[in-house]
This record gives sequence, structure tokens and C-alpha cells, in this order.
Amino acid sequence: MNFQALKNLIDSDPDNLGRSDDEVAVWANTPSVLIYVPFFITTRTIMGVLGAVVGDALISSLEALAADDSVIARTLTMLEPSQQGVDVGHSGTRESLDALVAAGALGLESVQTLKSLGESIISPSANAGLGSVTAVQVAYARAEKWL
Repeated sequence: MNFQALKNLIDSDPDNLGRSDDEVAVWANTPSVLIYVPFFITTRTIMGVLGAVVGDALISSLEALAADDSVIARTLTMLEPSQQGVDVGHSGTRESLDALVAAGALGLESVQTLKSLGESIISPSANAGLGSVTAVQVAYARAEKWL
């Protein structure tokens, strides 16, 4: 256990000052941190996740946009099931999808559903690379006994 990293994690949330060691351990181990993870989608994924009607409408919207936008045209090629797909966990992909929603080209609910495939909620301790944390480890870190 990296006790300095655990101490930093504990100190990162001011609410931990009023929590017992057990409460801090529960906080540290409870999934609450949103992270983006690689998740590649294809047209098959879109149709499967959104359903045939909504998925087809989204793909049709992208096809209509592709006539005037080479980036969308290339993206459509990457969405073909024979290709690797498009990573909805990648920040650039997420920003592009948000821009298409803001422009009214794609529906918010469909885009949120697809983006959620590239999301995971993990615990603060996992996010800090610590794994599971016990109350004893919290007490040790708080007392700075490793110094």
C-alpha cells in the first residue's frame, strides 16, 4: 500500500475530516468516480444498443451529414462492422458527438446512450491506483506512521 497516495486521497475530500476511519474506507471503496474507457462501436453496436429504428435513424443522419463533411464520411467507414469501429470513450469522439447534438444533427438521448458505453464508475481508491482500502490502512495513513 502506498500510504502517501492514500493520505493524499483522504485529504482530497474535505468531508473526510469529519469521517471515522471506517467511513473513509467506505467512501474510498464506493464507486463514485466517472472515467472514460476505450469502447469501440460499429453500426452493429448502434443498431443493437439503440434498436433498429433509432439506430437506423442515427446512421441515416450521419450518412446525410457525410456528403458535406469528410470527417463524418471517414467515421462512417470506421463504423462498418468489418472495421475496428469508433472509440466512444475517446475525448475527441465524445466532443464530436456533443457538437453534433448541439447542432441538432443527432439526438441527445441516443448520443448519451452510445457515450455511456465508454464510461465506467470506479471507486476513488481504484482511481488513485490503490485497490481496496481498509479502515486500518486509513488510520495508518492519517497518522502518517510510514514516515
